[in-house]
Formats: sequence, structure tokens, C-alpha cells
Amino acid sequence: MEIPSRDDKWILEWINGQPFEKSNHESGSISVNSSDNISEQSLRASEIMPCDDDNEALSCNSGYQQTELNWLRSITNRQKAKIQELNEAKKMLSIELAQLKNDSLVYNLHSHSI
Repeated sequence: MEIPSRDDKWILEWINGQPFEKSNHESGSISVNSSDNISEQSLRASEIMPCDDDNEALSCNSGYQQTELNWLRSITNRQKAKIQELNEAKKMLSIELAQLKNDSLVYNLHSHSI
């Protein structure tokens, strides 16, 4: 088994420390891209709403911030999922590399003994 590097440990600690929201593909309700489209649509819609007075401006500003926060969370969740996917691929490649090294060693030992 491979010993995780310092970078791997940092990534795992960072991933585990983040509030990970269940993505739409995990819940089975909507595709992953549809959540991005919803966030982008709500962000665009909030940009169109005019704010007439100071009280409305505070409310609109809060709405903008909430929309941006939701959008950033969506991006963060996609990045976490991609990091996990890449870590799994890295593990599989490490296993394959170890097997190839082992096969190469066995081949070299066998060819020298003949």
C-alpha cells in the first residue's frame, strides 16, 4: 500500500474539513450540469433586478451575496468531486505501476537465470 504524501494528506484534510453538500447526481434527482445552470440563471436573474432606494439596495445586495455564495458552493462541490476522482485515478495508476514494476522484475530475473 502506498504511503500518502504530505500533499495528499493536506488535500484529504481540506476535503474532509469542508461542508460537502450532496450533489444532484448523488441524490439522483437532476444532472450535475442542471445545478450549475440553476446557479448561473439565478445569478443572471439577480443582476437584472433593479434596486430603487437604499432599503431595497441593502436587500438586493444581500440577494447578490447569497446568489454568489450559492454559486461558489456549487463550484467548490464540483472541485471536491473532481479532486476525489483524480485521487482515485492516481491510486489505480499507482497500483498498475507497482504491478508493472513487479512484472518487469520477474521478467528480468527469469531472463538472467536462463
